[in-house]
Amino acid sequence: MPAGFTARSVWADAPRSLVRAVERVLDAPIVGVEAVHGGMPPGPAAVLALGDGRQVFAKAVAAQQSAKAHGLYTREIEVLARVPDDVPHAPLVAHVVHGDWVVIVTEAASGRAVGPPWRSQHLAAATGAVAVLSAHTDVHGLPPAVDRLPALDGWELLAERPDAGEVLDPWERERLGPLVAMSRGWRTWTAGPHAVHLDVRCDNVVEHDEGVWLVDWAHAAIGAPWLDTACLAADVVACGHVGGDAVALRAAKGILSGLPYEATRFVVAMIGMFRHNSLRDPVPSAPTMRAWQARRARALRPLVETLVTR
Repeated sequence: MPAGFTARSVWADAPRSLVRAVERVLDAPIVGVEAVHGGMPPGPAAVLALGDGRQVFAKAVAAQQSAKAHGLYTREIEVLARVPDDVPHAPLVAHVVHGDWVVIVTEAASGRAVGPPWRSQHLAAATGAVAVLSAHTDVHGLPPAVDRLPALDGWELLAERPDAGEVLDPWERERLGPLVAMSRGWRTWTAGPHAVHLDVRCDNVVEHDEGVWLVDWAHAAIGAPWLDTACLAADVVACGHVGGDAVALRAAKGILSGLPYEATRFVVAMIGMFRHNSLRDPVPSAPTMRAWQARRARALRPLVETLVTR
């Protein structure tokens, strides 16, 4: 399991009535379970082998486990019904709402998550996948990106803290002005009519046949066409590259060099968001989240150092 993610419950511990409801909607018994790890939701995720020979991927969560994750799964079901057929993704097979549980069932990918760490061929495939998605300006029913993005005012909020001098390190204190200035206006320059995933990370890109699928669609929106590609640039540094840190940094800078300057500003703002949120109170349903955000901010420092000067 990638470091910092929540330890999920297992499918065997799901209520028997829920399992029967899934079997009914799939019209086949579950005869095998292979657990899938990763992500923040605490509910089970697994590749299910069915009695009719099919394999599907299922993830479930109860509102009692995490009201936030329950809401995200419910939203993802709506989004999956809108993803264009030509976009590489795991198609929705079925969904189940049973008591306070919600289950999403999709086709199972032929491979696994592409990382961490990234490999160049997977990065190229993911870049191609998000390009196909962002070429769509005809996906109706998705909200504007500003409604799905986390607040990217992190550097400004850190600057306003009475204890800013204590929580910021020397590098951050010296460059806080440019960091704040680069982040301002994100609600305007992230806008646009293009379909975007908004949660592109190596654990949300899975191998399938000769290419990849994008998974976990709860944050999908419409916005600027470069948003997902900028997320890829950040993630290759945060999660690393099999060729080492220098290769990861070079790949990220190369990606950003081909995008509008707003993409660089977005990456800077995103790092500020991770830094600020890592200092907030713990999330009981996702106890590892704050530590994960802190590690991500630290891992991205080499990239932001190349993007910001005093």
